[in-house]
Amino acid sequence: MARTLKTARQDIYKRLVEDDDEDNTIFKYNYELFSLGLIYGYFQGEQKKVDSEERSQDFIKVSDITPEEHRQSIELVYQMVKVESEKTEESEIWKEVLDYADRGVELIDEGISTQGDFDLVGIVQGAGAEDWESRLIDSLGDPGELKGVRPK
Repeated sequence: MARTLKTARQDIYKRLVEDDDEDNTIFKYNYELFSLGLIYGYFQGEQKKVDSEERSQDFIKVSDITPEEHRQSIELVYQMVKVESEKTEESEIWKEVLDYADRGVELIDEGISTQGDFDLVGIVQGAGAEDWESRLIDSLGDPGELKGVRPK
């Protein structure tokens, strides 16, 4: 199955992603907003549950995204969702990924609306290493409890 970026929040993408007519947007490409929204939604543990019919037409296939950082971050979260999910079908797991991305995009938009600006530094600082470590341990287990792994 080809994993394709899509959204139920086209209204936010239209406002925040560059268009030929507008210069005051924050993101140049849809996949930039998608990947940040995905990471942010996943980190917050929040999803926007929607039906497939509510999602837009396809943006781009993950495999066609040329900046490797965006493709890798999407792939990392996909793999984490796959580990955590009770679902086994790839299409169902991908739907969960899309749900995280849509909610993350909403959270970004809410932040911009209340602050009047986009605070990427605040988002990154709010997601400290300790928080990610605890999220990984919750998902994968504590590596210190595995046989043959030395404690820190």
